[in-house]
Amino acid sequence: MFRAVVLAAGLSRRMGEKNKLLLPWGNKSVIQHILQVVAGVENLEPLVVTCSEKVAAIAAQLGVASITPQGESNQSNSLKTGLTSLPREAKGIFFILGDQPFVDIELLINMQRSFCYLQRVGSTRDIIVPFYKQQRGNPVLFSTGYLESFHTIAGDQGARDILQSHGKNIFRLKVENPQMLIDIDTPEDYQQALKGLEELSDETI
Repeated sequence: MFRAVVLAAGLSRRMGEKNKLLLPWGNKSVIQHILQVVAGVENLEPLVVTCSEKVAAIAAQLGVASITPQGESNQSNSLKTGLTSLPREAKGIFFILGDQPFVDIELLINMQRSFCYLQRVGSTRDIIVPFYKQQRGNPVLFSTGYLESFHTIAGDQGARDILQSHGKNIFRLKVENPQMLIDIDTPEDYQQALKGLEELSDETI
């Protein structure tokens, strides 16, 4: 099985007073949509890292556990918090950004399958990263062999240093959807994302 850490503790500074994760996304909120995607994947245990009572309440309604990071509010602290009470049987850990609503079930399953295949054939590539052309995206899937490395990170560097230090261990999973790169940091980002959602809706009609 895998742990899916959904990072939802950001302060949404560039969105003004609005919590970007609570913005409408279709007939849901952004975070509700993402949690439903994660919960729809087998052998994936989601855990939301959040400081928001509203986000925690949404998670609880979906049967998803949540945890509040202690100490400084930064990405590294959120990552470490997400590793709390990691099940022994966990093979890997997804880190999923709470503000990237175009991540879908198919991508998560393909990342799982790639990870399991590489483990089965004895490959040393035990970090799965989606790429659109030459652009790195999210989420990222790490083997549990990197747990000690995560305990050494600090500040807002997040997992960047680990990825840079273990570049030879990265498996680049090719994706065809450039919207995978979209995250919501500003009102302009949100409007762009809504246009992308509308285009997807038109394609399915």
